Amino acid sequence: MSGPPPHDGIRVATPTMSAVAQGVSWKALGQAVGEATWYGSLVLLAAMLPPRAFGIVAIGLVIVGVTKLLMESGTGGGIIVSKHLTGTELRDFVTRNFAIASACTVVLALLARPIVETFADGADPAVLRVMLLSVPIAALGIVPIALLDKTLRFKRRAQVTVVAAVGSSVAALAVAVAGGGVWALVTRQVVNQGLLTTLAWISVRGAWPRHGGRRAGPRFPRTGGAWFLLIAASGFVAFSLDNLVVGGLVGASQLGLYSLAFTLAFAPLTRISWAVGGVLFPAIAATRDEEQVRRRTLKSMRLMALLLLPWVPAAVALAPVLIPSVLGAKWSGMVVPFQVMIVVGVAHGVLNVLAETFVGTGNARFRARVDVLWALGTLAVVLALTATHGIRGAAVAHFLMFTVLAGAYVALGLRRLGLSPRRLFKSLRGILLCVAGQSAVSVLVAAGLAALTAPDAAVALGAAFAGLSSGLILLVALESQLLREGREVITTALRARRGVDRMVD
Repeated sequence: MSGPPPHDGIRVATPTMSAVAQGVSWKALGQAVGEATWYGSLVLLAAMLPPRAFGIVAIGLVIVGVTKLLMESGTGGGIIVSKHLTGTELRDFVTRNFAIASACTVVLALLARPIVETFADGADPAVLRVMLLSVPIAALGIVPIALLDKTLRFKRRAQVTVVAAVGSSVAALAVAVAGGGVWALVTRQVVNQGLLTTLAWISVRGAWPRHGGRRAGPRFPRTGGAWFLLIAASGFVAFSLDNLVVGGLVGASQLGLYSLAFTLAFAPLTRISWAVGGVLFPAIAATRDEEQVRRRTLKSMRLMALLLLPWVPAAVALAPVLIPSVLGAKWSGMVVPFQVMIVVGVAHGVLNVLAETFVGTGNARFRARVDVLWALGTLAVVLALTATHGIRGAAVAHFLMFTVLAGAYVALGLRRLGLSPRRLFKSLRGILLCVAGQSAVSVLVAAGLAALTAPDAAVALGAAFAGLSSGLILLVALESQLLREGREVITTALRARRGVDRMVD
């Protein structure tokens, strides 16, 4: 396509596999730069600040997240799958979201003191009030960000993400160095959201529909906006409201340990798989050939497994040494929760490809129902296990409930895509066997070095290196085709220059 869309709505052609690969490539390039900065600054801030500061901000992020969820109300997903949209309708969505966000911000600012006294006793209510400024800013960014995804402008989306991550990280570190304490984390949140929204509006100018009129009939016909809201709400309940449970039971300092362990362990899901899902969802929604959707789903799951799974044994082996060495002894309490949750975060990252396919193929209702039950179950199990085993129990709760979610997707959802559990397992079998062998080697090497009374650092490094080396050997021997597929994606990323822009500009 070239130029703004003609007629009165946004139209997107069915993307080719090459276009999807280039979209993923831009996402990967953007994520690599942005996340290196984002998580690099997070580690530096953790070394400079106490766990309690992270616990206080974690409570604020939950409250901010609730408000964002209410104002978004499925708008983003509805825009992506809607066949026709007019400029007037899009402006209405912007106005509605901003009005809801502003009202919620005022109410929550007035309630800031009782909120922090309940979940983070002794915290400064001003921290929550300032963090709430990001809510109306985010409300203004929902529509332009959704339009970037809908029109497959992934290069520009990646650029927006990188600049926002770099700018907010630099600002946060400057505040921390100046002795700002917890305000460094607050600055990071508000500046990041401000840059995302501002740059999204600048980038989306060519995607806005020419025609400003309103279509007759209901908005978002058959897009299931309510189901998108339930899916988003489920993820929020399982991955954010657990912070309220943990904070209320064990206090802000333990919550700080738990929240940082969760943030790092679930990065494969939130920072990699969700980003790739942002490409797959609009691409699958625009694809009409069912077998093509099935092949694309299986290939994407294989590549996601190849990208994420081999790092799990190494991360588990290195955590007891690396976390205290880099962050300081004050963070030692997060080691075991991190080891448990890195397994869960990576597994969710692979499963998310299947979840995005459900939504893109019109099965949002199925996913929403399953996700709601999983989220409520997760919150209940987190409550029970945190009360008895602290933050380690909360980590185990996420592991147990992941198995329930994966079982429901495989047993009940695959047939909706015309897939069978056997075909899925056959697609993933090679990489699963390789990672199982890698894990076994890591355990044996760690046990052997420990028996020789080697230093803890030598045990961790030896187990991680031996495991990764054996995993690579097994991949070369058993999964050469999968490695070729991965190499093709990397090659596409390195060559990606104008392909996506030619398709959508």
